[in-house]
Amino acid sequence: MKRVAQRIARVVRYGRTLGHLRHYRGYGVHSPFVYRVVREAVMQKREVAGDDLSLYERLRSLGVNRRRAVQLQNFYTISGCSRFVVDDEWSASVGDDVMWIVTTATAPEVIEAIESVVGERKVVVTIVYPRNNSARYKATRRAIGEHHGLSFDNIGFVALLCNDKRQKQHIYI
Repeated sequence: MKRVAQRIARVVRYGRTLGHLRHYRGYGVHSPFVYRVVREAVMQKREVAGDDLSLYERLRSLGVNRRRAVQLQNFYTISGCSRFVVDDEWSASVGDDVMWIVTTATAPEVIEAIESVVGERKVVVTIVYPRNNSARYKATRRAIGEHHGLSFDNIGFVALLCNDKRQKQHIYI
């Protein structure tokens, strides 16, 4: 009986992977910005672009694995944000061009209320490890559904680009 359950779980994981293969390596992505993110951030697993390593070092100290930390550091460089905040630091942050990193320390209720918390600010919200548990994944899916701009899912993190005047679209990378 255990082998049957394992095979079913493997088929389900394989089906999820097929959804991501559509935009693998940037193929099928029509947005130049998202294509650049795929090529220069998501596909870069080892090299950090640029000289600024502050976000990378902060994420590593919070327990984010090396691959995701490199990808998020490169995405931070590409997104053009002037600074980043992690988890509860958001309440003290005011202004635009901020990347808000939501780690596993943040409760799912906060993730569900991201649109109301962000308001009219021009920010980038990244949810690290959205599939960590079922409550977190459901909250992330609700936040994506309520989001009115461009968002993409890289399995390791979900990025929501808030108030960037881009068409509502969710891309699985």
